[in-house]
Amino acid sequence: MEVPPAPHWYSTEKGTVINVTLIPSSFDPKADARALRAAMEGLGTDEKTIWQILTARRSAQRQRISVEYTSIFGRDLVQDLKSELTGNFENVMVSLMRPKERFDAVALRKAMKGLGTDEGVLIEVLCTKTNQVSIIG
Repeated sequence: MEVPPAPHWYSTEKGTVINVTLIPSSFDPKADARALRAAMEGLGTDEKTIWQILTARRSAQRQRISVEYTSIFGRDLVQDLKSELTGNFENVMVSLMRPKERFDAVALRKAMKGLGTDEGVLIEVLCTKTNQVSIIG
């Protein structure tokens, strides 16, 4: 049986993955805003389109999409996501729309709220950050 060749981005050196581009080089926040609106218009919601757009963008890019969405449609993207989606999918998509610092703050608050503490969340959030401090406005 013949073994297929490794993908062009895979390196056998210490298991390192190199030259991977996860973000399309042609980022267009207006086009993304229009596609998101189209995915939520009319009957039913095109969850696949919402997923493909929001998970393929960095936090700063998602913030730009949100600004364009409001500019073009006069509507709040997060509110539209909340009204169109449900359950865990809604939670994930709305969470993705939070700026990085606010996402971390919400995760930390939930981890420490009530009885007991979710140490796993605390470790994941706090130990993956640099010493640079951000102020959440």
